[in-house]
Parts: sequence; structure tokens; C-alpha cells
Amino acid sequence: MAKNLTKRSEDYSKWYNELVINADLAENSGVRGCMVIKPYGFSIWEKMQAELDRMFKETGHQNAYFPLFIPKSYFSKEASHVDGFAKECAIVTHYRLREDGKGGVEVDPDAKLEEELIVRPTSETIIWDTYRKWINNGKLNKIIGLDNFLYCDYTNGTSEVFDHFRLKHKDKKFKFYKGEYRYHRFSGLNYQLISNCNNLMRGDALIISLPFSSTCDIHKYEETMITCEKLDIPVLVDCALFGTCNAIIFNFNYTCIEQIAFSLSKTFPISQLRVGIRFSRIYEPDGISANNKANYINRVGALVGNSLMENFSSDYIYNKYQEKQKQICRELGLEPTNCVTFALGDNEWSFLQRDGLYNRACLSERLIED
Repeated sequence: MAKNLTKRSEDYSKWYNELVINADLAENSGVRGCMVIKPYGFSIWEKMQAELDRMFKETGHQNAYFPLFIPKSYFSKEASHVDGFAKECAIVTHYRLREDGKGGVEVDPDAKLEEELIVRPTSETIIWDTYRKWINNGKLNKIIGLDNFLYCDYTNGTSEVFDHFRLKHKDKKFKFYKGEYRYHRFSGLNYQLISNCNNLMRGDALIISLPFSSTCDIHKYEETMITCEKLDIPVLVDCALFGTCNAIIFNFNYTCIEQIAFSLSKTFPISQLRVGIRFSRIYEPDGISANNKANYINRVGALVGNSLMENFSSDYIYNKYQEKQKQICRELGLEPTNCVTFALGDNEWSFLQRDGLYNRACLSERLIED
């Protein structure tokens, strides 16, 4: 069967759809937007569900279930998506039928709902709402200004957000601090690695991580945002390490910040599911928004990510492993960082050097050892 499939490297979406059909996992139903999950497909889902259920219950957590009906107000909060959803939703307006006098039934006009309900097999608005609450409800870090970013989109991790931000500002010169996430260097764009905010100029664009990728602290964040405000430099804040950190102030109250990207890949062992979200200050008319409007997203990733956020707070990973992080650092002569999965080393660890400045060691594998 594999020989007859589109190559995954050429067209991932087409490959996935062909795989589902040819493996007899699922098929379209007579109701638009719904699928019939066939025995093979349902068996896979049962195994995934059973494993997740075991993991959740081992921590003392309980399951939750979301309603099929979604209040219309949920969609109104995400105003950018209403137009795209208009032809893709079933809407419940009344709660009762009555006989029509002709042997059939009709809607009872006196049974109109106070608020219309949307019916969807899955809904991105659920994960948007869950993600925002998951971020804001943490106790270890301080979140300022996230509620000013009203537009939310499900994304394939943070890298998809980076790519679209670079496309949006392709005519600008991108600046990254030395020690930033190395993915940015492979974009092929005109960019420069900088040491401080004095290297920023009008006409630039900036992607900055918070916590900072190499040191897991706020680095030069506040002074950089002030400079970007003065020079009208558009900024994307990369918060991929949120969910692993402590004592970080996430201050998004700067108008230069256009977008904020979060991901669950560093918090939970689901990096290949690509569960991310983009918060935008204004509606972004790009491919990410278009895919979200069409409900063309990774539903498995959204479902798993939503379940994890419902069962584990954004403080869970740090609280669980902080003492073990300190223990490992004492054994290896490392300095713990604000992110529980990372530590900094001296010259003995120079083989991990990032731009000649930071020797960052990843502790993930050691943390989960018995």
C-alpha cells in the first residue's frame, strides 16, 4: 500500500488523507463535517485513550467531558473566525418540535433559545479557551496583557508561526539575539545576530524568546521592547518554554508585539503532534487563519493537547521536577535555570556552546529516569 501513497515529504496532508482511506480507518459520513470512524481507526483511538487515561489517573486527576453544543458567544469572542465558520456550522435555534397538522413535525416558534448553540464534531474554540485559561491560571509566573490579543489560531507548534511572521515582514531585516533558537538561521532571510538592543534599527523585525532560549530568563526583554516601541519594530514573542518555567514575568503590554506563540512540545512528550497556538493583536489574513477558518487543523493534536491542559496545570512540570533538577545540577556541576528542563555549565560544557556565549544543557532525559 505504501508504494501507492503520496510521499509524506512532498504533501503531508494528502499523504495522511490517503493513508486513512487506504488503511480503512475512517470515511466520510452523510452529514457534512462528520466522519465514520471504522473498526481499525476506532481501535487505534481506544489504545491512545487508554494510555492517556492511565497516565492521567496515575497522577490523581479525573477525566472531563466537553458538551457537543458550543455557545455562539464563544465564536463571537474570536470574531476573525465567524466568516469562515458561517458555512461549516450546524446551529441550534430552538429546543422543541410540534406537530404540523399534516402528519409531520415542525419547529415550535415559541421554543426559541435565548442564545443560539453551535454543533460541531470538534471545535477549535474549545482549545483556544482552554489554552488561554491554562496560561493565565498558572501561579509560578506572571502574565500581563495576554487578554489584549483577542485573535487565536491553532498552529503546528511555534515554527509555523515563525514562518508566517517572516513572510508577513519579508521586506524587513530580521534581528535575533545571539543564543536564540537556531531554527531562525535556516530561513534564508536577511538576518543579523545581535548582542543588545542598540543594534536594532527602524525597518527591522524581531523574534525574541521568553524565557530566553539559551539562559531561560527574561534576558534583555524589557529594554528590547522599549526600543522596539520607539522604532516601530514589529515583534513576535516566542513562549515555547512556558509550562517548564518559574518566576518569569510575561509582559505583553507593548504595542510593538504583534503576535505571541506558545507550544506544548517542551512541556509534554507530544512534540510530534505539533500542538501550538498563536495569539494575535489584530486579525492576520494568512495561511494559519485560513486553515483555522476551514477547520483544517491537526485534530488529534488538538484533542490530546486539550486533554493534557485540562488535567495538568502549567505549573505541573516545574513543580514535579524542580528538586530533581537541583539534584542533577549538583551532581554534574551545573547551574539550574528558571526552566526545569535546562541548566547552564562552565567551560567544561563548552561542547554545548551556543554562539560562544552560553553552555546550555538539556536535562530532560535525566529528569525522567527512575
